[in-house]
Amino acid sequence: MYYCHIDTGAGRLLLTGHNKLEAINFPAGNTKSEPDRTWIYAPDRFSRVLLQLDQYFKGKRKTFDVEFELKGSVFQKKVWYELLKIPYGKTVSYGEIAAGIGNPKAARAVGMAAGKNPVAIIVPCHRVIGKNGRLTGFGGGLETKKYLLDLLPLVSAEILLVEGGKSLTWLPRILLPGSSQEVKEMDNGLALATWGEVEVPGLP
Repeated sequence: MYYCHIDTGAGRLLLTGHNKLEAINFPAGNTKSEPDRTWIYAPDRFSRVLLQLDQYFKGKRKTFDVEFELKGSVFQKKVWYELLKIPYGKTVSYGEIAAGIGNPKAARAVGMAAGKNPVAIIVPCHRVIGKNGRLTGFGGGLETKKYLLDLLPLVSAEILLVEGGKSLTWLPRILLPGSSQEVKEMDNGLALATWGEVEVPGLP
């Protein structure tokens, strides 16, 4: 097994693989991992991935063009390939992914498969949120998921119509469990939504 690291705003990521990239692990959450002493440190083998990840975190890249290998069950792979269809700047629900793979009642199973996605970021499982707009489980931890979603441009926010013909900018991607929403009327007659955060016990 070959490995290398890359320092990002989401922490120091561990990249592993044999002939192709096989996993991206975060420094927190369920995917936290340390290199085995039998592994070989070989950043040159991941040079293309490292470059594109660096560009992504700097806001200079929206898609990836790298080789990777997904190892999992038939159902997991079906979910992961469906995740690859989520465009940059968009979020979808687990139910939408379930419908996309032809099994609309499998939202819970989709969530479990997404949580085991080995190549996070490139396979954008972080762009899947609860149907109520709240952040749900993520292998790298909810704070990491929030950070990755906050990288998306503000133009990706959904615009909802509210009473009186005013518009409300809703940013579900930054709503953590236990957060609160505050809506203020601006001088120009628009309603601005801001989100207050609270400490969430158990977050990694």
